[in-house]
Amino acid sequence: MYSSMIKKLSLLACLIIMCLTSFSQLRVMSYNLLNFPTGNFQGRVDTLENIVDYYRPHLLMVQELQNEDGLNQITDMMNGLEYGNFASADFVQQQSDPFNPYYLQQNIVFDQNYLTLKNQLEIITDIRDVNYFRLYFNDSELANGADTTYLHVFVTHLKSSSGSANEQLRLQMVEQFISYIENNLDDSDNILFAGDFNLYDTAEPAYQALINESNTIVMQDPFASFGNWAVSNFQHREILTQSTRASQIGNDGAGGGLDDRFDFILFSPAMMNALNPVHFIEGTFKSLGNNGTCYNQSITNCTSGNEVPSDVIQSIYYMSDHIPQVCEIEVVLELG
Repeated sequence: MYSSMIKKLSLLACLIIMCLTSFSQLRVMSYNLLNFPTGNFQGRVDTLENIVDYYRPHLLMVQELQNEDGLNQITDMMNGLEYGNFASADFVQQQSDPFNPYYLQQNIVFDQNYLTLKNQLEIITDIRDVNYFRLYFNDSELANGADTTYLHVFVTHLKSSSGSANEQLRLQMVEQFISYIENNLDDSDNILFAGDFNLYDTAEPAYQALINESNTIVMQDPFASFGNWAVSNFQHREILTQSTRASQIGNDGAGGGLDDRFDFILFSPAMMNALNPVHFIEGTFKSLGNNGTCYNQSITNCTSGNEVPSDVIQSIYYMSDHIPQVCEIEVVLELG
């Protein structure tokens, strides 16, 4: 009888804890927007709206942003969808390689119902900035003295093109990122590293540097176990991200169809731990619209049996030569 009472009390305690704890799923998207907002098509924010409205991310991390006007267009568009209260980080002109007239920048748009931006900075490299945004979750228990839970978001666009010289430039950019996190953070921190990495295969020095087990913080690739994505008999073509187009359109971006994995979201060890209050939800990571059936073809050839509506796939085709990367993060906090 005593044992039965203890079990009942334990069950009651668990139920109370579950009632007092909020489980929120934060939807995340990383997207190379291809020379946004200009490019060679008009009304590009409307095309992006169709994609964003389908997935409805709470955190959007963008690459190939040309100017502040483009960032404001995205923020206003997301607020117009009325599923969140969105703000962007400050737009800062590219600091790296200051004599290069072809500036492209990274930034974020985030839902203020979930997150607050604490500060931002640019990690300077020889090519482009690695942009760092330190956010914290709006935990209602902060007012009662709870510790602040941070989300450290890094967004990058590594050097493009094949060849050993470009591989070394990608490595140098990654080494700047690794140096920063190892000197300022630790493996218990919630870190996202996202963007267009332009990696051609798993042997690339930049990729190996990120997942090197000797690092203080070993970044985690949810698809690392799938093997080398660059081989023609790769079994998980659904994770490929570029190009959405078999042939170049509008004299902008790349053609060639889906045969590369250039776009990534990597996580710190803490975020891969299901017991951590902030963690990646296994099985939620997708190259949005790619069902793995259209190798070396346009994304519009992936419509058969695709859970993503054909009009959204059409928007992905026209929006960029990259596919948006999406996933969900579980947050076990009292947000509000």
